[in-house]
Amino acid sequence: MGGVGTGGANYFGVNMTKAMGLARDLDRPLDADQDFGRGAIWDTLSDDIANANIPPPPMGLAVSRPVLTHVRVRDQIKAAVIAGCGDDTFEGTAGLAMSDGAGRCVMVLDATTGALIRKFGFLDNFAMTYPFTGSPVAYPADGVAPADRAYIGDRQGRLWRMDLRAADPADWTIEIAFPLIVQGQVDPDQAIGYELGREVVDRPSLSLRADGGLVVVFGTGERSVAGGTGRSFMVSFTDRPRVDADGDVAFEVTPNWVMPLGNNERATGATIVRSETAYFTTRQAVEGDGCAEAVGRLYGIHSYFRYTDADGAPDTFQASDGRDLDVVPALTQFGANGEPLGQKGLSIILPEGRVAYGLAITRTPSCVDGQAASTDLILNLADESAGGQAGIQGEAAANSSKLEVVENDAVRELPLRGRVFARGQGVEFDLCLDCKPDGTVAVGATGGSLTPFPTEVMYWGSTFLN
Repeated sequence: MGGVGTGGANYFGVNMTKAMGLARDLDRPLDADQDFGRGAIWDTLSDDIANANIPPPPMGLAVSRPVLTHVRVRDQIKAAVIAGCGDDTFEGTAGLAMSDGAGRCVMVLDATTGALIRKFGFLDNFAMTYPFTGSPVAYPADGVAPADRAYIGDRQGRLWRMDLRAADPADWTIEIAFPLIVQGQVDPDQAIGYELGREVVDRPSLSLRADGGLVVVFGTGERSVAGGTGRSFMVSFTDRPRVDADGDVAFEVTPNWVMPLGNNERATGATIVRSETAYFTTRQAVEGDGCAEAVGRLYGIHSYFRYTDADGAPDTFQASDGRDLDVVPALTQFGANGEPLGQKGLSIILPEGRVAYGLAITRTPSCVDGQAASTDLILNLADESAGGQAGIQGEAAANSSKLEVVENDAVRELPLRGRVFARGQGVEFDLCLDCKPDGTVAVGATGGSLTPFPTEVMYWGSTFLN
């Protein structure tokens, strides 16, 4: 499934069951009816929703990337697609609070037909006044268990929670999870410095704490709304179900940390959490030699811990531009003897003129008996050097990168080489999160598996039946 982005107001889905079958003749071109089956391709347009007498607002430009999940619909478990209604079709009104403007809604569609299961709009929550340009994520997301909640961000920078626990979709609800809004104003105690005004980028990241709390991490980007802040942020909070005074199960949000990004710095993709470390990429516009240049960074911080002093009391450190930060650096660096250091890195400054828009983490098994697998972080670097000239590539990229660390409560730059294993090939930049500087695996450096590649491999998965 997917959307057509800025090309229009429609989402589509394709049932790939027959097309991916082992019996298909690979030398024959795909045929829609023969390989997919009639009705296997659906396309849901904004007009389809309007013609079904569903109240406004209409769908906007389909920039929200849908997520595939399962939901409970009365006595059935159905495969479903959740998607934001996208961006306003008119840029002039995209940053304005409107109840019936395009994109100011969230949809749950039947994954097999594209039929509407539920639409959330202004009548469900009067605060749904900005386009839902973010991408959703559902929880839980494994197997065929129905999701009990889903999260999605809007253009103003609010992160919303859909409560999908009820058997009847009409009883599903949608509320702002972060920040807490009291009488139309942001609660300063919960927001801890967060400011509304910039859109939530991509989809939030979800991970579980040891105590069962769900950690939600998200960031904001460049586009803003009328009267919005001039700064972007990264946010982490924990969402837990609690029994209220009436005996009902409600959700309770506890903020973990709020990290203000630097001047003209913004998140560029979804956060990925692995072994309690949140990895995310940013772009910072800077002036240089009369041309606008960009500085790209990869951050690695603990997904929910806050910075403390030597006695364990809450503390802050100072960024190079004077910002006070209370996040915990979590990028493993190594000493001269190849052993992990207790001091962690905050971020990696990418090669000059190079910016990463998101990242991928892969576990690479070893084929050597007794050697642990390695955890590789892959960045595809865009060229945003001044004047559009080709940026640094290959091994020169790794040699020119910097590692930002915290020393004496202040951020300091160090050469990346000799502290983190990195390799460059063309525009691709590969970091090994648990490798020594010479490329060999340091067992347990990032909390990964200690076992070598197994002699037996088991595969498992899940399907849904129509």
